[in-house]
Amino acid sequence: MTSHESNKEHVVLFHRGDRLGANITSYIAQILYALYHRLPIKYDRNALNYKTSVFVEALFDFIEFHNRHLSQCGKERPWDNPGDWVYTVSHTTQTLQCDQVSFFRQHIWPRIRLNFYSHVAYKNYSLPFDPKTTILVHLRLGDVSTVADYDGRVCNNYYKQKVEAGQPCICEGLTMNRYNRQAPLSDQKLEEQLTQIRKAHPHHTVRLITQPGSVPTLPYECIRSDDESYDLWLMSMCDIIVLSRSTYALSALFFGAYSEAHVPLWGHAACMGLYTVYDRAGLTYFY
Repeated sequence: MTSHESNKEHVVLFHRGDRLGANITSYIAQILYALYHRLPIKYDRNALNYKTSVFVEALFDFIEFHNRHLSQCGKERPWDNPGDWVYTVSHTTQTLQCDQVSFFRQHIWPRIRLNFYSHVAYKNYSLPFDPKTTILVHLRLGDVSTVADYDGRVCNNYYKQKVEAGQPCICEGLTMNRYNRQAPLSDQKLEEQLTQIRKAHPHHTVRLITQPGSVPTLPYECIRSDDESYDLWLMSMCDIIVLSRSTYALSALFFGAYSEAHVPLWGHAACMGLYTVYDRAGLTYFY
């Protein structure tokens, strides 16, 4: 990890106005960018969103470690389009020339793993299943429960081409409400994935996880809680995860001890470098 950047600048960490997954993935993109360029990170822990989440607390722990030997002097390095998740995340991928999951798990996860589990222990989180024999499927329902499934290759390939060409990525160029949004996956599509997974792991048990108030139509036990961080921790801890099209589900890829992850293709995944020329994560993709 080398850079010709000067240490005379710093990055100011910004948050987003939406939910946990978008904030975690945005924080990680900014932290990875600063780590690559050896730039200190200025932040106000108390002013940032989801500051009490075990995931965000662990990221703040890394920032403290990262800043310890870096000068805080100098001017701010501004972000272009700081409110645009797609731009922020894809720009970091282009800078790293590596998918962000692999980069994080190589350079950051080993340094924060113990702190992360300490935060989990403080919250008294417990596992309601055997993580070694569990297939956990995240369902993105809630406010998008009536949105139709779609072919994720459309938006994935659009952003994949831009990421690989070094072109700026912003939320335009597609009918965004149709082809690059958080949306449920059809039961048929999920069952096709689960059939393949259970052939390889016949002794595993399938469980669903989704938000309170959502009513899945798949015939499996469902876990719900009011603590978003707890549900996300369960996803990161089970042996096999099947993700939804959501930034919340993508967040689980950075943490925990899963051995397999099955990821639906969509534009946000490509912006993180997944299923692009920069992908080293070894994940399984479907659309």
